[in-house]
Amino acid sequence: MIATQKALDISKHQSTFAPAAAQAAGISTVILRAAYGGAADPCFGRFAADCRAAGLRTGAYIFLTHHYYNKNGGSVETARSLLHRHIDALLESLKDKGVTSWVALDQELEAGQTMALAPGENTALLNEAAARLRAAGYAPCVYCSASWAKGRLVTQELDCPLWLAYYYADPNDPDFDSCAAIENVDTAWGKYTCSLGRKLCGWQFGRIGYGAVYGVGSVNVDRDWIYFQPGEREEEPPVFVSGTLKIGPVSTGDRASIRTLAESLCIPAADEGDYLIVGPMSADGRAAVRNKALALGLGCEDCAAPDSPGRAAGRPGRKTERRGRRAGRMKGGTSMNNSDNIFLAVKAAIVGVFGAFGAAFGWLGWLVLAWVACMAVDWLSGSSAAMQAGRWSSARARSGIWHKAGMIVVVIVAALADAVLGTVAAKVPGLPVEYTVLLLPMVLVWYILTELGSILENAAAMGAPVPEFLIRILANAKDTVEDAAGEG
Repeated sequence: MIATQKALDISKHQSTFAPAAAQAAGISTVILRAAYGGAADPCFGRFAADCRAAGLRTGAYIFLTHHYYNKNGGSVETARSLLHRHIDALLESLKDKGVTSWVALDQELEAGQTMALAPGENTALLNEAAARLRAAGYAPCVYCSASWAKGRLVTQELDCPLWLAYYYADPNDPDFDSCAAIENVDTAWGKYTCSLGRKLCGWQFGRIGYGAVYGVGSVNVDRDWIYFQPGEREEEPPVFVSGTLKIGPVSTGDRASIRTLAESLCIPAADEGDYLIVGPMSADGRAAVRNKALALGLGCEDCAAPDSPGRAAGRPGRKTERRGRRAGRMKGGTSMNNSDNIFLAVKAAIVGVFGAFGAAFGWLGWLVLAWVACMAVDWLSGSSAAMQAGRWSSARARSGIWHKAGMIVVVIVAALADAVLGTVAAKVPGLPVEYTVLLLPMVLVWYILTELGSILENAAAMGAPVPEFLIRILANAKDTVEDAAGEG
């Protein structure tokens, strides 16, 4: 993403603003607060006129409050009615103010407020507000934090761009000249923000300091990069349809960057000479990997078997080239034999299954898979040890299976408890916490460590030498999990 337009967002909290000073310091766009809920910002009219006189491109934003529980009482219809009244007031304030940049729907929570809308409900209402702004001739976007976008919105259903706030260096926020490109912000939220691609119209990277530099009457001022303005047409990024991408040629550093992103998304990545084969993956994973590759200036193309019927249309050159190479080999008297075909098919199937599993279930899914594998190995190794000692019986084997079934019940209870706690945290007003999962992963880790210890005991019973330090490490790890659960 290339950010060439420097912007500020200004409200009554800046008290005074000298647009000429901001323009002299390199600012090209100013986003002014036009309203707080249904009330107009008292400085909006004056600031907008001054920006027009200075030749600065002007946008606006409304600080929304319809999603507050104390405003809507948990009713979506009440929230909708309140939102539309606020948009009525906003449209009245925007008249004849010369707004040519974004009109942002600002969503956040002030201290003491709680969110009353589920992500889908929230997104649907914002789409209604955006549609009204477009109908009035304005270009809407949604302003929020990166964490808000991920947790409070369904971004793929939002039909306008996002302007995200993520202060990667807070409290030592940089100014424009020393701000890192979002592609180079190697944090979870930096990667998430970058993964939005063309959905991202702006990034607020700083809020601390620099007020005097830009002619505002406060110590602090919000600073933003604008990636594109309303009506601008950037070159469309290539569209890929395959679940696997071939990226490159890559340097060592670029290879590491793509691998790190793929691993964070649980997507397989394999080296192929100067290239990296990434996938199979979901559509969201493909978008994130594609955006990262293009941001690094790397080549990126669909990767599929030469004769795959699902191959992307409109790429006959590559398909013909591959067929030509294969035909040349066959003409020379060599071809891929059946055993090679079978091996590649099995390999592709295994990679596909594991890639799809990782894309669908993430790290928690792998934890469940590890626990199931440990249970199976423990039961098999225990049965083998019993057979070797002459103590195996069908009754003992069934008892072991019932023991494992009881563990499955406990895991289900932990998962249900997490779901209940997450629902309560999201829906009950006044709870200042966001809850995803806690009990399930702790139970799974405890069981995995227990099973691993049992497997070592079975191995020792079968005569295998077991390092004492390994037994101690597993025991200490299990104690650590128990201590953490006790403290929680």
